Amino acid sequence: ALFTAQSGILMTVMMSVDTAHRSNAIAFTTFCTHLLGDVPAPILFGLLKNHLAPACNIVGSGSFENPEQCREQHGGIRTTLAV
Repeated sequence: ALFTAQSGILMTVMMSVDTAHRSNAIAFTTFCTHLLGDVPAPILFGLLKNHLAPACNIVGSGSFENPEQCREQHGGIRTTLAV
């Protein structure tokens, strides 16, 4: 269900430009989708996770910085994953 809108977007793009420019229009749409979606998404999710569960940071050894407090903040992690 997550990607069902993509086919409608591509159909709209293809029907709204001249046949000679369709490939460029699809390429531009794909580029904009990645630029506005894929690039900022990890940054925004990281900021949200840091706000909702600040104790759940992983240190260099691969363990949590504060495991007990991280367990208490499990709701923040679940909310971040639900977004």
